[in-house]
This record gives sequence, C-alpha cells and structure tokens, in this order.
Amino acid sequence: MLALSGCGGDDLKNCTALRKSAPDKALEHCNTALENRLVFGERRAGALVDRSAVLTDRNDWDRAIADLSEAIQSGKLSERNLVIAHYDRGTAYARNQDTAKALADLDEALKRDPAYLDALVNRTIARRDKGDLPGALADANAALKLDPNHAKALVQRGVTYFAMQEGAKALEDLNAAVKTAPDLAAGRHVRGILYQ
Repeated sequence: MLALSGCGGDDLKNCTALRKSAPDKALEHCNTALENRLVFGERRAGALVDRSAVLTDRNDWDRAIADLSEAIQSGKLSERNLVIAHYDRGTAYARNQDTAKALADLDEALKRDPAYLDALVNRTIARRDKGDLPGALADANAALKLDPNHAKALVQRGVTYFAMQEGAKALEDLNAAVKTAPDLAAGRHVRGILYQ
C-alpha cells in the first residue's frame, strides 16, 4: 500500500486509514475519490494502488489487477511505488492463477529492486508452479541470503526441496521455519505432510 500523505480530501485519507478496520467503508471512499476525479497525476496513480490493496484484501483479483495496470501505465508512479505496483500485480496474477503474467510482473519488480525479499519469495512460488524447480530454488536461496531467518522463504525453499524429492532438506527448512515463526501455519502444515 502506498502512502498518500499530503493528498488532501477525506475520501483519499479514509481510503487507506479504514482499510483494515472498515474495508467496505474504505472501498467506498476509494471509489468516491477516484470516480469523482478528486485526484490527478501521481496522486491518482497512488490512489489506484491503495484501492487495489483494499480489493486484494477482498480477494477481488480482477479489479485489483485493473487498478494496478492503470497505475503502472499512467507513468506517474515513483520508482519505489512502481516496484511495489509490479509486485502487487504479480501477486494478484498469481492468486488469479495466471502464472505467466505473475512471473512477468515479479521479474520486473526484481529487475528494479533485486533485493525485494517478498518478490523473491513470491517468484519462488510462481516458478515452482510453472515447473521451474531450479529457478524456484535459486530465488529461495537468494531470499535466504538476504535474510537467513525469513520464515516464508524457508517454507518455500522447503516446499521446493519437497517437489525435488529431497525430503531431508525440505524437513530441515520447514523445521527452521517453525522454529523462527511458530505461528506460521504453512510451515507446520507442510512439515506435517512430510511426516506422513
């Protein structure tokens, strides 16, 4: 989600402020700001990204993708916000089962910011879904080089090792993920499958 400080207007402020506590109200405010053309240029592009975050929270992938596409195509996002928009759209494409488009956006985000940890983790998943296990493993390793205790990266590398039929390595990573983040359900779930 982008920060839109200084944009003015209650609708735009409430678009982001109410996202978690009152998502329906947040969406209403986002829609009002965007549909009534209360924001222009970079502020509009940022508001589109903010609305896409609300839509993503609601699993409304198609509308989130549309907003992110408009924001990216506007040419009005800062470099950092462009990286975030490509990451967010790539994640939305992945959730929408469009692996090729997910990979294209995650590749773009990582081209612009090679150390974007969450993009590396999500590209690990997308590459594995595509059947590119060596590429998935390379991304998971790159993520863990940046942060050796990143629980989600450990889980995804463990799942990748499992897909490569390397159970001992998979179990080692999943145990490390559970130790690092005991509340991470994915690590415990996949580890449980390995024990069966």
